[in-house]
Amino acid sequence: MVAFVVALIVNSRHFFYGLSMLEKYQNAGSAKFFLIYGMSDETFMVNYSLRPPKQLNLTRCYLYVTIFDYFAWALGSMLGGLFGNIINIEVEGLSFIMTALFLVLFLEQFLNEESHLSSFSGFICGVLALIFIGGQNFILVAILGVVAIFLIQNYLCGKKVGA
Repeated sequence: MVAFVVALIVNSRHFFYGLSMLEKYQNAGSAKFFLIYGMSDETFMVNYSLRPPKQLNLTRCYLYVTIFDYFAWALGSMLGGLFGNIINIEVEGLSFIMTALFLVLFLEQFLNEESHLSSFSGFICGVLALIFIGGQNFILVAILGVVAIFLIQNYLCGKKVGA
């Protein structure tokens, strides 16, 4: 049951990605549907931090990034399904690669924030939950802690959360 709840909460990040992109995608017209459908961690981070020159069409830039990322995922999955059993490669450090990816995503978000409440609260809740709960179920407690902080902050201050 804990695995289900953690998976539900972790995958709900796409809801927050969508909320973060509402303003950027508001004038996207019919492209908005694919921009939302095709959003992944990588697409979100690139499109969220994208600062193209003023003469370029923003919607087209967002759309090209999303299309490229979507088809890269689809092609990679297809090739992995077709040739995964044929090619036997030991990938050393794969867990480090994923950790590094999320660290880069975190740092990019941190550098673009006006207030670092979301970054600090996530870090502090994660560390405290790990210390007091242990490694087995800490992520669920950490996520609930961050949500509680945002709800309290939003209720008390009426400010935009994570801005």
